[in-house]
Amino acid sequence: PNGGGCGSCGCGTDGCSTSSGPRLSPSTTAAGFPSTPADTPLAALSWPKDRPAQDPEIILAEAYIESLRHRNLKVFIQGEEVSEFVDHPIVWPSVNALAETYRLAQDNPSLGSAIGFSGVRMSRFLHICESPEDLVLQSQMQREMGRRTGTCFQRCVGQDACNAMWSTTFDIDRQCGTSYHGRFKDFMTMAQRRNIVIGGAMTDVKGDRNLTPSQQEDPDLFCRIVRRRPDGGIVLRGCKAHQTGTLNSHWMIVMPGGKLDKADKDYAVACAIPIEAPGITYIYGRQSCDLRAMEGSEIDQGNAKYGGQETLVIFEDVEVPAEYVFMDGEVDFTQSLVERFTAYHRRSYICKAGLGDVMLGAAATVSDYNGTSKASHVKDKLVEIAYLNENIAGTALAASYGGKATPSGNFL
Repeated sequence: PNGGGCGSCGCGTDGCSTSSGPRLSPSTTAAGFPSTPADTPLAALSWPKDRPAQDPEIILAEAYIESLRHRNLKVFIQGEEVSEFVDHPIVWPSVNALAETYRLAQDNPSLGSAIGFSGVRMSRFLHICESPEDLVLQSQMQREMGRRTGTCFQRCVGQDACNAMWSTTFDIDRQCGTSYHGRFKDFMTMAQRRNIVIGGAMTDVKGDRNLTPSQQEDPDLFCRIVRRRPDGGIVLRGCKAHQTGTLNSHWMIVMPGGKLDKADKDYAVACAIPIEAPGITYIYGRQSCDLRAMEGSEIDQGNAKYGGQETLVIFEDVEVPAEYVFMDGEVDFTQSLVERFTAYHRRSYICKAGLGDVMLGAAATVSDYNGTSKASHVKDKLVEIAYLNENIAGTALAASYGGKATPSGNFL
């Protein structure tokens, strides 16, 4: 089927990078990197390097795009409810940008894909990092995706949430005797086998920043547990703001947005929720030049092929089964979860170096068109862009190369 009203791959323009058929081949492993310590849970799960990997449920970009349709979501765009958002002219560029992660996995499997502990070769964005090499490959992949799309491709939050939750659930279980880590392992096994997109939901609306969540006049300005069921399930209410790529995901991982105290126990919640879960409303955010996509012009649309996406996510008594609950009131671990996510996510901004590469090329091209490429002040600006790009990339790669193993076995 047509993927968004475009050509065979749904890219909408010439120069598509999709290959003619599924092609997921093994990657090579560089020598000299430390690997997951043998006495950790992740080491026990790690897929043997000499064992063939399986193919996931979703491989190609076209299949991913089709998986976003017919999900009965409650979505509002520009004040109007939209039943099917994929082909909406404002939304389509963001769908296509995320679909490019699947195309990268086809074009360059060593960079865009990885073999998870599930034994499936899936997107590297779903990989639980087993070495500094995995962290480095994540960084290199993110810069390449920035170059390919020139925008936000919406998978870094989910990638970083998965790795932060992996080690945090292990630590909670070890101290509190809970069973969160096993649940999270099972969830990630499902995600890897299907090769789905996981989004992250951390930023709360917050209200009065001088007050804690439980002190707010409106208790739903932060996401919270309003009921706990006898079987271990929970019911959520509240709101998350500025959520990247939520509509283009299949599941989201909800996390607390900061350190919490005992009085805020109901706000110390982490769980996985399918995007189409009943009780969720999505309000689509604005993008630069977004209304130009509605005007029908073939020019002057900015980045017409690719785009970002953020939504306001409202939870109204959303039920979460016990198997998808990974934190329920353990306030002592909220700070470490946020710190670990932040450590991954600040490094993830190497994607901006990829965007900067696009901007550098565009600026150089414009200067050529205008006959100013030899002007000293123009050359100085181009050099400064290149300098900033490499500064961003260098610090991100240094952090990746310096990654250390956590007690759970993954690298941070």
